[in-house]
Formats: sequence, structure tokens, C-alpha cells
Amino acid sequence: MTTVTCRCDNQIEVDVPERVNLDTDASSLMSMLDASFLSQTCPRCGAPVRPEFSVRVSWPTKGMDVQVLPELDRISVYRDKADAPKGVEILVGYPELFERVRELRDGLDPRAVEIVKYYLLEKAEESEPDADVTVLYHAKEGERLVFHVLGFKSGDTGVVKLPVDTYSRAFDGLKDSMSREPFQSVFQGAYRSINKLAFLDDEEA
Repeated sequence: MTTVTCRCDNQIEVDVPERVNLDTDASSLMSMLDASFLSQTCPRCGAPVRPEFSVRVSWPTKGMDVQVLPELDRISVYRDKADAPKGVEILVGYPELFERVRELRDGLDPRAVEIVKYYLLEKAEESEPDADVTVLYHAKEGERLVFHVLGFKSGDTGVVKLPVDTYSRAFDGLKDSMSREPFQSVFQGAYRSINKLAFLDDEEA
């Protein structure tokens, strides 16, 4: 058990697994799909407590094996100094974990999804250049893919629905895209996300 502290200073014990296998742990799979994994409700004040701890998550039948690191480790990941097993893909923060599980549930290639997200991010940044925008895949609804766009100054979450054909084109052109920038940098190393592009741009500035 691990102790976490609520904003009301109440201490709560959380059972944090070191490893999770989604082929054999249906409850963890469901909690990742609905974004409630390891979340607790403080018994004193009723506030949600959402701690993030390092956890290895595998889904063998979907070809997934990732080390999920807490958001506090993001800069270390960008600098290739993260404490993670060699050769294992890294995700940073539970939202990225939930996104990955949803992608695989829906039969999508995460690399092609990142390419689609890149172009959505470009459009979002055009409308709010100073905002710290994040794009996350949410679900497949019929013949459309739903993305959530977070970080607007208004605090609103944008919802974008794209035809599945948009993803299909990204998937068909995956080999070509991965051979050129910025996607060559996105898919290099253990952390393969468009989220690191802003950091790389800052490093080059």
C-alpha cells in the first residue's frame, strides 16, 4: 500500500501494482477505459484523489508493453534520463495510458493516431498560439474518431470528430511519414509522442 495526501491533508492508502496485465485483469482494463484507474474519493472531504505512480502495463494480445511514468518525470523522459526498463516504450502520465488502451481497444495503430493528432494540434495552436494545447484520442463512434483538445485558455475541452478515412490515410502513409520530420523525431527513442515536439523546439531555439 502507498499513502497519498489529499488537498485537505487527509492521508489515503492506495494499492499500487508494479505490473498490470490487461489480458488477465479485466477490472484494471475497465478502469483505464473510463479513466478511473487508481482514483480514490477522499472520505473526509469527498474530493477526487488521482495519484500517478510508475506502473508497467502489458496487454499481450494487443502487442502492448509500456512503462507508465508520472507526469513529474516528463522532462527527464524528454532528456532520455528516465528510470525505465531498456527497450520498453514509455508513456508519461495516466491520460496517455488511457489513450493508448482506447486506441488498441478500437483496433488503431498508435503511430498513425499520433500523426493525425499532430495536424489537429497545429490547427489548435493556430487558433490559440499561446495556449499549452494537448490532443488525446478518446473513442471511435461509428465511422468517426473522437479527439479531445485540452489546454485552451477558456478552460474548455474541444471535441473534434474526424472521419475514419483520415486515420486510414495516415496509416497507409505511415512508412513515408516516419522517414521525415517532424515524425522521425516523434518516433525516435522509447517515448513516441507529439508531446515532445514543443520541448525539442525549445532546445533548438
